[in-house]
Amino acid sequence: IEIAKMRLILAMESLKKPDLIINKEIQKGKSKFPLNLRVGNSVLGYNFKDPHISGKSNEVKDHFNESLFEKIASESKPKISYEQFLNMKPFHWSIEFPDIIKENGFDIIIGNPPYIKEYDNRSSFLALKANPYYQGKADIWYIFACESLDLLKPRGILSYIAQNNWITSFGAKKMRDKFRESGQLIEFIDFNENRIFSNAEIQTMIFLAINQPPETN
Repeated sequence: IEIAKMRLILAMESLKKPDLIINKEIQKGKSKFPLNLRVGNSVLGYNFKDPHISGKSNEVKDHFNESLFEKIASESKPKISYEQFLNMKPFHWSIEFPDIIKENGFDIIIGNPPYIKEYDNRSSFLALKANPYYQGKADIWYIFACESLDLLKPRGILSYIAQNNWITSFGAKKMRDKFRESGQLIEFIDFNENRIFSNAEIQTMIFLAINQPPETN
């Protein structure tokens, strides 16, 4: 978190805007910087729409972890231990961002999610079998996209840069269904053969979507 915080400080300072001036005390790390940075597995945990109580206490977090592990244990094969589950750093949005719950979700989510296919790294999916957006032959970023729509307030904006094959991929069917039911694709930029990431042999795209069910005639 501290490294990410410093990078954000330097990035904002480079903008040279008066309202983003960072004083020397903050630059030296002697003062708390008002950024809500968190660490955790953001697709392994309860989101805002799960019917669970919110809070910051360790007791509530333990309750969430135990409840989620019980659900996952019945689905995961091979079985995982509770210690393995905790090492995956479950992240419960209602605990980490209680103020956002009061506002009914985030205004905007922007991201470059991890691209991990299940047949390349099965261990990354062990605890995700109970996720409602999981399906076989999926890429983990499909789950990120679906969960992100759930975390937005009505008419909130989602923008991702990711692989471009989700439009036709069998493993992305649940993601496409989610967008048909809950979101509207506003813009889609396909880079085709142009490599945005020089060290990755993948074709990418950027999409912009709004958290609003498609209009019906």
